[in-house]
Amino acid sequence: MRERILIGHQNVRTGSCHFYHRWLHLALIFALLVTGLAGAGLFAAPATAWADTTTMSYTVVKEGYAEEKMPVGQIGTIIPEITKKHVGCTFIYESTDDTKLFVSNNGVYVTMSAGEAGIVVTGKDAEGKTVYSGELGLTITNEIMSEAASIALSGEAGIATGPVYKWSGLTLNAGGLLMAPGDVSVLSATNTQAKVTWESSDPSIATVDEDGNVTAVKEGNCIIYGKAGGARSGCAVAVTSAVKKHAVNYAKAYAASATYSQANRMQDGYYDCSALVFRSYKKFGTYLCGVYYAMTAADYGKWFVEHDQAVEGGLSPENVQNMVLQAGDLYCQSGPNNNGRYRNIYHVEMFAGYIFKGFDKDGSPILGTLWANARQDAYREDGGIMGRP
Repeated sequence: MRERILIGHQNVRTGSCHFYHRWLHLALIFALLVTGLAGAGLFAAPATAWADTTTMSYTVVKEGYAEEKMPVGQIGTIIPEITKKHVGCTFIYESTDDTKLFVSNNGVYVTMSAGEAGIVVTGKDAEGKTVYSGELGLTITNEIMSEAASIALSGEAGIATGPVYKWSGLTLNAGGLLMAPGDVSVLSATNTQAKVTWESSDPSIATVDEDGNVTAVKEGNCIIYGKAGGARSGCAVAVTSAVKKHAVNYAKAYAASATYSQANRMQDGYYDCSALVFRSYKKFGTYLCGVYYAMTAADYGKWFVEHDQAVEGGLSPENVQNMVLQAGDLYCQSGPNNNGRYRNIYHVEMFAGYIFKGFDKDGSPILGTLWANARQDAYREDGGIMGRP
């Protein structure tokens, strides 16, 4: 019997694609389709483009049992809670009845019609062994569609889908860009033919012209805003050195094709977390911490502290929202249990930049974090160390 899973709600944004005959559902899915193609690299650019997304609720998942009641027209995403044993796992999402509930391959769901349906979640390790299995059972009702979903369909802007976020009313082809000085990438709106007015929050970091051409000027972070009529959105731009940009992209590609193995981590075709960051920097002529081998995650964290290369405030919400972190930084994650190592650090992950998620009730941007070998917003402040190579 499958375990069932579900706890609490917050808000994030993500993208997916599908087609249904009802216009209501088509309008919702179409925006997600285009942004999903952007994230897949079909909008080619020198920079790395992270898919822009539509504001939605999300459910953090734990092992256990619970059920949920939702109205028709609800958009959201299921996010399994990562524990130490799930690091490096691949999660697979399926719907038990796709006439009532659409589920994408990254856990995005849309409730389509009233009835009972479920989301099956399966996690597999690097060897393909199932290490996580659960099901979220949904009772989908014909209650009045939320104001957020209704106005999202009408194209009007400024509607909250939860207590924090408002939908921007405008969807861009990328919610985040990873660039190096001199790179050029193109932003465009995917849900309107209206003229978009572009603006950079910091032209000294990246500029944007009237056609949405973004040019990286120097290392740093900023947001490119697009506005069409009363609707607006943004794209978070992380400008880092060419070496760090290449290291991030290499880590993503290598981990996607290699096998996780601590025993074989330094052999070609294998990796663990610390070997991955070491290998990715070494590929472009940089030896982390000045050593010619992959240290442990804890040793990396200790080195950053002892050499004054730890970012003050680490992975705090303030550092994220103020864009203090730089793509290529390394997060040395602490665990709740004493593992006998420095600050109980057991994992290291490469920061890959930011993604624009929406606006808060005051109209200020809300940002998420991107990682080279983990899902969006995978990590939170936990006493770990953010180091800057």
